[in-house]
Amino acid sequence: MSPLTGARNLEPSFLPGFKNVRTNVASVYAAATPGSNIVTPVPFPLEPPRRIAPLSTIYRAIPPTTEPWVSFINLAIKDEDPTRVLRECEEKLISDHPLGDPMLVRLGLERANPKIIHCKLHKYALDGADLDGINARFNELYCSGCSDRKRRADNWEFYSDSEARY
Repeated sequence: MSPLTGARNLEPSFLPGFKNVRTNVASVYAAATPGSNIVTPVPFPLEPPRRIAPLSTIYRAIPPTTEPWVSFINLAIKDEDPTRVLRECEEKLISDHPLGDPMLVRLGLERANPKIIHCKLHKYALDGADLDGINARFNELYCSGCSDRKRRADNWEFYSDSEARY
């Protein structure tokens, strides 16, 4: 079996989408072999070519004065500090929704993504986009008749608590 034939039988399963990897490996190997009919080796592709838009292009493509961006920005500003919701009970916890839009995170509007309110004690959870709307429904469903409700101190702030996560 010739070195070229052995090189063509390589199966690079760790690089999906590179159909020419076998040829490239064979070309580099054969170019170093005396008597090979391949003259110019083909460089081995390390990763697929990326198309990254400059940040200035993204900002021009997303005007912050048109919908839905105005709503996203207003919601992110309003829901940035969840103190008003978490102050109602020590067992409440707010987390990011796993189906949030990663584009909003990249643009710094992660608080405009859906959120989940949890009860750590009773394992209740409710999700939605607007923190005040979710909280009203959560209180109606789970908190109104709860005897384990423990209100936080009136001077408690979300960003000063080391256990707070959002």
